Amino acid sequence: MTTELRSTACPCRLRHVEGQNLPELRFQAEPFLVALKELQAHQYGRKMSTYQPAPENVFEALRSDVLSEPSEEEVLHRTIYSKWIDMDDIICGNLLRFENPDFRLARMATGELDVKTLVSVSAVG
Repeated sequence: MTTELRSTACPCRLRHVEGQNLPELRFQAEPFLVALKELQAHQYGRKMSTYQPAPENVFEALRSDVLSEPSEEEVLHRTIYSKWIDMDDIICGNLLRFENPDFRLARMATGELDVKTLVSVSAVG
């Protein structure tokens, strides 16, 4: 029987340090920093928060004279939008925070509150 671990548990290693009572979290931030750089470059969340997809109703499209093939960019936007509308509000909010060029990912947290803040879904930023 295989036990499925939560995905956030896989890259983590807990270590007890004798005499240390204050929890401390350190992690390899580089993979996350690469992803953040990509998110900030593409600005998917910002684009989706103002994106209005073309009508899917053929008759409505005929009335607005939109008969041409969609551009590659429009196809990409439609694909992203189809995922965006199904995402949880907290995830969308975090994505928008991550896209902010001023967002900084802490590489370490010390103390229970800082550790909880760093790993919390709703308290990122």
